[in-house]
Amino acid sequence: MEILLTAPLNVAKYAATHPSEFPGITGIYSDPEGTKLGSGGGTVNVLWEHYRGSNDFKFWMSDGRKIIPDTQPPKSFLSWLSKEKRIIIHSDGQSRRLPAYSTVGKSFIPFPVFKWGRGQRIDQTLFDIQKPLLEKILYMAPVGLNTLVVSGDVLVWVDRLREKIPQADVVCIGIWSQPEVAAKHGVFVCPRNNPFSLEYMVQKPSIERLQSLTDQFLYLLDAGIWLLSDKAVEFLFMATGWNAEMQDFKDSIPRHHDLY
Repeated sequence: MEILLTAPLNVAKYAATHPSEFPGITGIYSDPEGTKLGSGGGTVNVLWEHYRGSNDFKFWMSDGRKIIPDTQPPKSFLSWLSKEKRIIIHSDGQSRRLPAYSTVGKSFIPFPVFKWGRGQRIDQTLFDIQKPLLEKILYMAPVGLNTLVVSGDVLVWVDRLREKIPQADVVCIGIWSQPEVAAKHGVFVCPRNNPFSLEYMVQKPSIERLQSLTDQFLYLLDAGIWLLSDKAVEFLFMATGWNAEMQDFKDSIPRHHDLY
């Protein structure tokens, strides 16, 4: 299992030359300088940059040209994607709610030690506290759900997962919430007769709108934890300008795209 983070450019550059200072993290990446790709475009960019740094890519690519030996066909990005499970934590972004940590990334917010807690460190961060649940979710995920996308400024604290993770291309984790809280966040709207199926999603709906839904629908607060199948990741790549034949993006980088 690999753990990939997005972070401000200065942090990504520092992490590339000082990996030992970021234990438990496979790689840290940033949106291309001068761009903001959004949560969807940023997810695509992390995967693409990580693939380009992998041995698979280096073996088949040289100076931007594909090398095809006679012995076997080249490995595509999608075949690489299915080989490993990955957690992608978005620690970059506008940091409007946490401006003090906009230069280092939200995952690196110092986090106090829990009283009577075990296995903690005095220098622990939000990432350290997030990690155990995220790893558990990905381990429990059905076959084919290999990518977990997470908002880096959210801490979900539960003793156990009460529901079995379903087999689907996109699985979103929601939290039952009071309307006063849900009105400040993204909200999943689900039919009452099929609460595990997503009808649609709304951003920061008014309390009145939420109350008007209750006859036919249930609603949950978006926990910022999404599981994506390889098929869903492929669709996300296409939504950001991916050209499968060229194995590259139209403008060399993904287009802006939001998940939430």
